[in-house]
Amino acid sequence: GKQAGGSAVDPQLLFRIRDMGSVSGLLDLSRLKLTNLSADLAEVVLTMPSSSSLAAIDVSNNKFNYLPLDMLQHLPMVRSLVATDNQLGDGQGLVSADGSPQNSGLTALDMSNNKLSSYLLSELLSNGNLVQLRDLCVSCNPLKAVDPLLNQLSQLRVLRLGFCGLVGSIDPLDVSNMPHLQTLDLSNNKLVTLGDSSASIFRAQQLEFLSLENNCMNEIPPQLALLPRLVTLLIVGNPQRAVRPQVVQQGSAKVLELLRSRLGLSEPPPTNPTTMASSSRYGKVPNNNRI
Repeated sequence: GKQAGGSAVDPQLLFRIRDMGSVSGLLDLSRLKLTNLSADLAEVVLTMPSSSSLAAIDVSNNKFNYLPLDMLQHLPMVRSLVATDNQLGDGQGLVSADGSPQNSGLTALDMSNNKLSSYLLSELLSNGNLVQLRDLCVSCNPLKAVDPLLNQLSQLRVLRLGFCGLVGSIDPLDVSNMPHLQTLDLSNNKLVTLGDSSASIFRAQQLEFLSLENNCMNEIPPQLALLPRLVTLLIVGNPQRAVRPQVVQQGSAKVLELLRSRLGLSEPPPTNPTTMASSSRYGKVPNNNRI
């Protein structure tokens, strides 16, 4: 597809990009003061000798207001796109005039520190061509709410929603649709509770890292301590009082130990979900969100 027009690119820069090739499959276009992916620049990238083996593209720290997704249909091996510190959200949408490819092979997408709204993120996810994502970072964007289309990303291992202006709860996020989720960052928002989403989080069997830091939570659900693989639970910076500061300072292991004690348990849950489900000692995971 023809690329959307953009500002003229310095010919010297084009020669430099043509000659740089890639290192370990990475094409680094960061910090080049690019405003858009012009036709000239796209042609240079697509005709590079190493283009067929590119696995990652970094366009961070430029002035892009849309994602160069349409170019990826000509770069079938690209799995990672880093577009941090741009101006995504300033334009009419997140893709160029030609739209995004029907089937994207991206498994990692980092759009942190831009100006994305929940509406624009929803628009990006609506055609379903990013369903292979395993790692999505949209931290430091004014989303203000969780988009329900995130629930279609069933392959996610990492979801970062820190500094997104989320208020109240993370509804309608349903991590039960993300059975492989290992990292969930909800830090630095204005969350008061996990809301109805808590039920799915309590059953996130693969979750290893959960950050609730710097929110407005008066209570930390003790059921989180039943997650069989959870080793990092960050809760500092919340008004909750059940877990005292001196315990928080001792780290996640002590925090989880205290939460388990509030459920009458002295040992970590078994890491085998089948064992956990069949154990009368652990019983059914409670569905309330209070200590």
